[in-house]
Amino acid sequence: ILPYFLGNRSPRADPELTGVAVGLTLDSSVENLAVTYLAVIQAICYGTRHIIQTLNNNGYCIETLVVCGGLSKNRVFVQEMADCCQLQIVLPEEDEAVLLGAAMLGAVASGKQKTVLEGMAHMSKDGALVSPRLEMCSFHSNKFEVFLRMYENWQEYKLIMAKGS
Repeated sequence: ILPYFLGNRSPRADPELTGVAVGLTLDSSVENLAVTYLAVIQAICYGTRHIIQTLNNNGYCIETLVVCGGLSKNRVFVQEMADCCQLQIVLPEEDEAVLLGAAMLGAVASGKQKTVLEGMAHMSKDGALVSPRLEMCSFHSNKFEVFLRMYENWQEYKLIMAKGS
């Protein structure tokens, strides 16, 4: 699956991109729904891996992800993110980290904290760590390669179809 149903902001920066799903069947079983759900989660994670790869190829060195918000409460999503990106995930100790972030900004605005970084140091703590499963590394490397090629192939198909327009 290419999850570009609303375009892509990064790293392709193309709001006109469209999503792609390959391998769909008419199977309406719960098991097939679960496999499709997992494929969508993995596609989102490969999009993150693509962003990280692009940043790292341009001088950054991202080795850990800090994940917060609604999806951080989804254990399947968090483990798949760790596996797909082959990075350790740090979850915040605070379940409502987004609200805590707003409180940090309020603390800075009120003068209780001098900077956002100071507010973060005083008001937040790391929670659980989620490590990538090493036995999944080869699978996700291969599937990420398919993810990247799907985009290239999709672009070729659009060019073929544009010939007749």
